[in-house]
Amino acid sequence: MQFVDIQKLWKRLGPIYRSEAAREIWLPELNLMLAIKSQRNGFPARLNFEAKAPSDFDFCDWRYGKPGRKPAYWDFACHGACHWLAPLNIWVAMQTEPNTPWQIVRSEVHSTVWDGKDRLWDLNYLARDIPANEAWQLAAQQGSTEFLPVGSMNNADLGEDWYTGDWQRTVESYVASTDDQHPEALGRKERI
Repeated sequence: MQFVDIQKLWKRLGPIYRSEAAREIWLPELNLMLAIKSQRNGFPARLNFEAKAPSDFDFCDWRYGKPGRKPAYWDFACHGACHWLAPLNIWVAMQTEPNTPWQIVRSEVHSTVWDGKDRLWDLNYLARDIPANEAWQLAAQQGSTEFLPVGSMNNADLGEDWYTGDWQRTVESYVASTDDQHPEALGRKERI
């Protein structure tokens, strides 16, 4: 197994990743990630509707101490967000190689995008120097592994209209539904 060489292709991929169409995929996904993780861990969600890149959601210093110039694609990697970035990665992969049968492969441990043969489209693990074979094992060889249909972006089981619907209202509704579990979060909408 090997990663698609994102850095080598970045001149072509960068404009796709930085497009408004891509932002309409990753921004709702990562805000939902914040809402879910905050609810799960018992702290108020601070949603980020102004983010410029997925890296704005990163709470881990994995970039620190890496020698040399930071590759531009690192802006589209976010520690702990593989499940929420898989829809973006499959969308970009399908834009780039539309005749390849890309599909999301996910487990409770990891989500990645697979070409059906021997390549993974996985910016998170590529950026962190985690071998492609390990990414594959964590996603595809677990008891909870699921292979989504080829071309499906519906990674989070939110319905096919998630990317075209009023996702901001959906995320805010989710946050509101957890306010009774976290009284300190009440009134947070004024700060969002």
